[in-house]
Amino acid sequence: MRVLHPITQRERLIASGVYRYTRSGQRLAGSEHFSIHALPDGSWFVRIDYDWRDLDRTSQLIEALYDPPADGGRLQRVVAQLHAPDGVRRETTDFHPRAALIGLSSASGDRQDVEVVLREGYAVLLLKTALVGLQVARWPTGGEEPVMAFCGYRTHRSEPLVLESRRMRVGVEHVTVGGRDYETAVFDVDGEFTQRLWVTAHGVVLRRQIGEMDIRVENLALGQNGTAA
Repeated sequence: MRVLHPITQRERLIASGVYRYTRSGQRLAGSEHFSIHALPDGSWFVRIDYDWRDLDRTSQLIEALYDPPADGGRLQRVVAQLHAPDGVRRETTDFHPRAALIGLSSASGDRQDVEVVLREGYAVLLLKTALVGLQVARWPTGGEEPVMAFCGYRTHRSEPLVLESRRMRVGVEHVTVGGRDYETAVFDVDGEFTQRLWVTAHGVVLRRQIGEMDIRVENLALGQNGTAA
């Protein structure tokens, strides 16, 4: 697993693993390695290696920082380094109560800053599986009413994506990973697309369905605070 910053000895494992993608039963040539660690102050630090180099020569290295769960577990910052045949770009997003501040750096070194004004109590609904689970587990409302959701910056449209989204709890199911049984909450989430997620109590996605795409975790390792079974 490639990382922007290596794991330090002061970090405590919450969860790690790799998400494998299949479409219509056919495994795709990409993966999403992830790790979640607790920092000494209780914050959670997420690392993601989203690797599709065998398919289209692109990959992303991502880091995300969350407040301590005892303080609400709010997402503070996401940093993404985007690798493509035409060079390396970098995106940073800082989350505030009523806005998201995005910094965009091109392969040539040019920088653009974008401020996205949001309603207080908005949700964050990013594409990467390791992040979407944490966000669904920390959804800003307990009901099924729609909320404003920030879904990230869309490079191909040169604009951020903000829309209304709902999280609907379907029930509780057990999911087996590596011969071990885990209890998960099952959620349907709509927005940019409709998806179903099987999520542990701590926000670790064990399975995700988006249309014909089926995403499942392998090589799952859970620390003491990541155990949900």
